[in-house]
Amino acid sequence: MDFTKLNLEFSNIQLKLEKYDKQLGIVLNEIKKLEKDIGKLETKLEQTKVQTEKCQYKLIIEFKKEQVNFLKNTFIDKEVER
Repeated sequence: MDFTKLNLEFSNIQLKLEKYDKQLGIVLNEIKKLEKDIGKLETKLEQTKVQTEKCQYKLIIEFKKEQVNFLKNTFIDKEVER
């Protein structure tokens, strides 16, 4: 029996999984970065007295939270299916 085609296909699958893992690592790092930024912005929000700055911080925080939710829903939930 000739296993060259099977070995080639297995090799291709391994390469695709390695690429996926790299991309997933990038996404996870981006999520960590965004969550860290959110924490910093929430601290600034608590410390500021200027109302316009508070509104700006709230808007930025909400935007970053939406980014995190999008990344988690798009990539992380799919990880369980793999």
